[in-house]
Amino acid sequence: MTLLPQEAERFDGLSLLYWTIMGPHGINRAVQRLEFCDCRKGLGVKITGGYRELTGEEFGIYIKRVVGGGLAALDGRLKSGDLILDVNNISLIGVTNDRAVEILRTASLSNHMSLLIARDDESRREFAELMEKYGSNNITASGRISPTQLSTGKLTDTASSSSSSRSESPQLLSPKEGSPPTPTPHLTLPTPSTPRTRPRTPPVTVSFS
Repeated sequence: MTLLPQEAERFDGLSLLYWTIMGPHGINRAVQRLEFCDCRKGLGVKITGGYRELTGEEFGIYIKRVVGGGLAALDGRLKSGDLILDVNNISLIGVTNDRAVEILRTASLSNHMSLLIARDDESRREFAELMEKYGSNNITASGRISPTQLSTGKLTDTASSSSSSRSESPQLLSPKEGSPPTPTPHLTLPTPSTPRTRPRTPPVTVSFS
């Protein structure tokens, strides 16, 4: 696949290279090359799509969500719905979701990521179809997070189920229905005795003659 550079444009002080790529249906597509540095912890994006072996469906790899506080969110260029065509010149076309996550993780470890993305009518149509079919918080939705949040332990929007047990102190449990109430014991405290008072001895007067 041959990419022909057309023009360079300044965007918020960062250089974006625009190319033309031949789409799967013979349509010329405008794409962008985005460069990221200091990305050893990842971009902080959630991706969706890819080849689905169970159904044989093939979707592109899309940015499903940009995680707040991550590198991509702070940078501001990647958007939800962007189609990632390659990462560091490794194509994501036709790969599974797991393979795309692996490629993103490997690229982030190099501390430099170069993403070729498409943001056009064709990608928007496919992304809308993908989200309509698999966009809910379903465990089969093929949503993944790029390595940023994996390192911090935050798995935003990941479908998970957890069970929690709640222990209650016996004193807080209400009595069962139909059972007689437990009588409250009455304690009789001894009455404090009145302290005895010793009689006062009258003073003795001694006289000298």
